[in-house]
Amino acid sequence: MKVKAGASMTWTKWIIATIGYMLSLLPYAIACIYYGSAEMHLDIFGVFFSVIPAYIILFWSLDEARKGTNEQIKALQKLTSEQISALKECTQRQIDSFSVQCQGIVSAIEQVIGAFGKMSEETRKRVEQEEKRLEILQKQTENNLRTMEREAQKNFEEKQRIAPRVFVRIAAEMWWFFFRHYQLYVYNSGGILNNMELTYFFSNASYKTVEQRRSIGSLNREQGSGAIDCGDVSAFSAYTAIQVSVSLRDRKDRLYVGSVTINKSYSDWVPISLEERPGE
Repeated sequence: MKVKAGASMTWTKWIIATIGYMLSLLPYAIACIYYGSAEMHLDIFGVFFSVIPAYIILFWSLDEARKGTNEQIKALQKLTSEQISALKECTQRQIDSFSVQCQGIVSAIEQVIGAFGKMSEETRKRVEQEEKRLEILQKQTENNLRTMEREAQKNFEEKQRIAPRVFVRIAAEMWWFFFRHYQLYVYNSGGILNNMELTYFFSNASYKTVEQRRSIGSLNREQGSGAIDCGDVSAFSAYTAIQVSVSLRDRKDRLYVGSVTINKSYSDWVPISLEERPGE
């Protein structure tokens, strides 16, 4: 419908222009008849009817070309607008789709982060509980250790308090007014001792005498034994020392053993270092 309307308007313009051009001949003919010569009339007529139509046709073509260009521009603008609109719609759909995908990814990440957060919280609670348990256990262990230390110290002090302390002494003394014998003495400065057994023998760098055993029995604190006769001094002139060994028990029935070697010419008290034998 738009094409037919444009064609109708174009024919109308041509008809109007043709009629106007034909009607312009009438004034020209009248002017030529009344005012000019025949040659001038022909020149003017030639110019008028050759140049003027050419200008009319030229301007008419330009007008039509302008209109066609305007229509092409409008069509191109419409097409461009439609393409831009389609591109916008496509781009918007892509953006919406990408936005939905991003939302899904963000939601998944939030779920993962939430799960990690929950796990971290549970792990933190478990760690705190374990730390508290270890702290309680450590305190209990420290208390037990302190208790054991106190008990051990108490037992040690008790053992030291009741442990026997044995000293021995060898002396050359008169025996029956005419003889000199070696006499061995034992003294306890510590706790009560029981079941004391004493063994001794004389020795030098090369050999020793036969061991002699004596049973002392029990000694209270600050109590000594009677003299233990070891024999005539002249019988042991070849020996330089006497070795004494003891075996005894304290009042808690703990076993102690010890020994000492004494130069026979040394007559002072000599301590015997006692060693406990647990479980015997």
